Formats: sequence, structure tokens, C-alpha cells
Amino acid sequence: MGDVEGETGSGGTTTVVGVNNAAVPESASYIGTNAIGQLIPAAAPSSANFVDDETVAGSGTAWTLAEIPEAGCVPVLMVPPFEEYAMFALVLGSTGPYGYTISGADITTMTSWPAGSMRAWYRY
Repeated sequence: MGDVEGETGSGGTTTVVGVNNAAVPESASYIGTNAIGQLIPAAAPSSANFVDDETVAGSGTAWTLAEIPEAGCVPVLMVPPFEEYAMFALVLGSTGPYGYTISGADITTMTSWPAGSMRAWYRY
């Protein structure tokens, strides 16, 4: 494995070279290296936006979120309770009869739900 080192180029500028001699962007900010010489990036300021308690547009099995969730974000989707469990809402999962799939802002549920019944919480 290559070490992290600085090399002085023409004009006195320093180029940082990372693991396996990969060049590191000058605009990047790093706080050091780990035990195997990989650069540790400085924490970027969070610019995340959150949606709390959105009424999801749609009905039946076709739904659309107001925003596209951030990559890797799994929205929490809830639908109204069943009669026998009036105190609880149902959180939809990724499999089974109460599962769903998502592509961009579009959601397809495995079970049909009435318009205005689905709520969502997610990061975008």
C-alpha cells in the first residue's frame, strides 16, 4: 500500500498523494490518515433536508413522494391502523404483503390503500 505524502511541485505548490499514489483533489479537506494510510476526510457540513409526516400523493398501489429520497435513505411509510388495532399504525416494510418498492419518488405497494392514507418520513 502506498503512503500518504506531500510532493512539492513547480511554484512551491503541494500535491497530496493518497493510497496507491492516487492524486487527491486540492479542494478536499482531510484530518489525517488511518492505520493503513488511507486519507480520513473532514466531516462535511450537513445540508440534508428532512420530510416529516408527509401525506403521500396517490391511491391503491401507486404513490408519489413530494421529493426524491437521498441515495441510501429508506423512507418510513405508515398507513392507518386496522380496526382491531386502532391504537397502532402499520409501518410498511420491503417484503411481504405489506411491502413496497421505490424508484426515485415513485412507490408501489403490495397492498392497496385509500387516497390520503399513507404518511412518510424521509431525508432528501
